Amino acid sequence: MTEFEAAMTARGDVPAVTVGRRTLVAGTIITVKGERGEFEFRSARVVDGECQWLQVVGGTASHRAWRYFTPDRIKAVKRINRQECAE
Repeated sequence: MTEFEAAMTARGDVPAVTVGRRTLVAGTIITVKGERGEFEFRSARVVDGECQWLQVVGGTASHRAWRYFTPDRIKAVKRINRQECAE
């Protein structure tokens, strides 16, 4: 995890976003139409209650990068990473 990712997560700037019938939280693995590989959801830009774009990191194994996609390009939600809360 980079310093930027750690800072975003620590501040709680990673909202949960509903796209279609699925709720995406930080760490959710998705595939994108027209792109190779899998991507990990990091954050979203929400304006007036509507998701404008998703920030993800991923791609093929040899080429991982930060990318931005519109919600209509999501092809499938592979899995949702569930984090247990330690109390």
